Amino acid sequence: MRFLKWFNTVDNKLLTAIVMLMICGFIMTMAASPAVAERLTVNQFHFIEKQLVYLCIGLILIITLSTLNERVVKKIITTGFLCILILLIAVLFVGDSTKGAKRWLNIYGFSLQPSEFLKPFYSCIVAMILARSNYGNKLEMFLILVGLHTIIIFLLLMEPDFGMSVLISTVFFIQLFIAEMNILWLLVLACIFLFGVVIVYFLFPHVARRIEKFLHSSDGVVNYQVQKSLDSYSNGGLWGKGPGEGTIKFQLPDAHTDFIFPVAAEELGMIFCSMIIFLMLYIILRSFNNIIKIKYSLYRVYCTTGIISYFAIQSIFNIAVTLDLVPTKGMTLPFISYGGSSLIAQAISFGIYLNITKYVQKVGVKKNTIHVRI
Repeated sequence: MRFLKWFNTVDNKLLTAIVMLMICGFIMTMAASPAVAERLTVNQFHFIEKQLVYLCIGLILIITLSTLNERVVKKIITTGFLCILILLIAVLFVGDSTKGAKRWLNIYGFSLQPSEFLKPFYSCIVAMILARSNYGNKLEMFLILVGLHTIIIFLLLMEPDFGMSVLISTVFFIQLFIAEMNILWLLVLACIFLFGVVIVYFLFPHVARRIEKFLHSSDGVVNYQVQKSLDSYSNGGLWGKGPGEGTIKFQLPDAHTDFIFPVAAEELGMIFCSMIIFLMLYIILRSFNNIIKIKYSLYRVYCTTGIISYFAIQSIFNIAVTLDLVPTKGMTLPFISYGGSSLIAQAISFGIYLNITKYVQKVGVKKNTIHVRI
């Protein structure tokens, strides 16, 4: 009875789409991970069992966060953000080094990527500050946000994680734009960002290599993983070769994470991939439709904009990488790719989102009866 009451207070259609996306992701983990497990000489169910645990934790977090009082959620966001800042500093000193970068912390056998958890908490912190800027000095709040963002980007580049820096900066800029910050300030910020990209290109060789490989792909210099990814799409066709029948996944190093979508294309075909894309589009469009309805709280508008922007950009970018449309970057496909940090961070995001949008459901019953700014 309590479950039905809760289910009717939240955006249950969007929640259903998220759960369906999680199920699709688990199916793909079962298809792609045994090949990786074989290469790493671990139990073939190693990744499947861990992903099942992550899914359960994710669902619990979504439900729990969506039921809490908004003030409690705000305290969780603030505490979470401060903790992630500490972990971002800690990872520079005691993080595990992988492929020349320190992005992971090993905590009691669990590999934690702090930058993944930064996304939900940071977007909400930015939303809180932006909401306050409408009642105070906008320039002062803008400078505070830019200062905070500079610290965040510095910590990410020290790992280094250029892709995450670009993603976070893009969503940050979107939130500032939605908040109607002075267009001149935004133009100056955009110029600084572009100048920073040029500097990073010359300072970080691995970034330059990825960009150059992408730009010269027409000359036959194609990234190995991208080439195998394109082969997967070609082999899959409309219906796919069948569950477990794919062969390219045995040659793809990140078949269960960044390149899980091509595995789906080869084994289950274009129909299954189209269903995944449809679910993602439905979540994005329904979310933005809900944002339009939130007219009585600036914080909720800015917060949901940040959360959905992360989901949308990450989804588009991951699939675009596998199609050789943009340079490669280690970015997971939300709710589909294997990984505890990514899945749990997305669960936190949508737990907060459902908590915020349940007020839309209530307002939808009595239109134009609530006009409160929080």
